[in-house]
Amino acid sequence: MIKTLLLTPFIVALGILFLCWFAVAICSIVVLAFVLSPVFYLLDQSFNAFASMERPSKYAHYDQ
Repeated sequence: MIKTLLLTPFIVALGILFLCWFAVAICSIVVLAFVLSPVFYLLDQSFNAFASMERPSKYAHYDQ
């Protein structure tokens, strides 16, 4: 009983430390996604432009 009471603050501190670490990890992933989103959008646009320059669409004859 006394041993459990002595270990409880350490277990609580360890739990709080883990929760803080988990929150920092989740927040960093969210921030990284927001920061890299414009970069990925520009890369996607450039790859789409290169892909459309290589060959015409197979439905191009419908546009005439």
